[in-house]
Amino acid sequence: NEELSEDMKSSISEYANTQNNIQTADLVSNHPFHKKLEELSRRMLMPAGESGVASKWFYERTRGQYNVKVRGYPTAGAKKQFQREFPKNQKFVKTDMAKYENTWRMNPHIVKKGAQANLKVFGEEISREYDKNPDNFKDPFYKDLIAKAILFKQSDSAILKSAWYKETPGFKAEVVTYSLAFIRHQLIQQKSDINLDTIYRNQKISETLAEEVIDVAKFIRDKITDTDFTNGVSNPSEFCKTLKAWEKFQTLDYDFKYLVGNDVANAQELEKKKEDDAEILKAG
Repeated sequence: NEELSEDMKSSISEYANTQNNIQTADLVSNHPFHKKLEELSRRMLMPAGESGVASKWFYERTRGQYNVKVRGYPTAGAKKQFQREFPKNQKFVKTDMAKYENTWRMNPHIVKKGAQANLKVFGEEISREYDKNPDNFKDPFYKDLIAKAILFKQSDSAILKSAWYKETPGFKAEVVTYSLAFIRHQLIQQKSDINLDTIYRNQKISETLAEEVIDVAKFIRDKITDTDFTNGVSNPSEFCKTLKAWEKFQTLDYDFKYLVGNDVANAQELEKKKEDDAEILKAG
């Protein structure tokens, strides 16, 4: 049993951690949160969106799970059917999940410390939250997580393809997480937020949201490469790893240029979503 084997490897790794260089991602696989996320990913079918084809996202709880599944099918047709149900570009691993979630939680300075360091910090926090109330991590949580994944991945792609980035490339990892955290922070000051429901229903971000992300990203990049803004720190990457960097961004004002109604959820819509999610959880 390949999956049982992976669980055993994870447990062995955990107990042997004092003697071996084991990645954080390998140590947390057996926590109930990750097992719940795996179960949700295998079960929940996404809206078809513009593609017209409904599919699922594959959460890789243990390393190599996706390839193990593909190799396990005896025929090419069966493999293609699995890959249609779980497209490879919709596979995500623990460090990806932590990056999407901690960006949404407006901790870009922690995200920028690196995949394993971010997972360690976020993993400890999410484990405490799960242990306190597992009911908060059911279907509504998973839907929001997928919307956050789409937001992050498509924002990353939009920035990469933007005219300004092609002219002066560099620091994309810093810019993506800071841009999304900054947009959220600005919206929350206005008692609103990015509309995750719209992203989830469409399985994509809107053109207007993409344009806003691109515009904010240039603003962020200009700031982190300005030594006056960084207080003399000449390495933008190192600057972005500090809490002081994020705190400085939170003091700035910014006027959005492209966001439209459906991109943003107002206070009433956010409260309604909260009530709807609670009803789903109550229904089991």
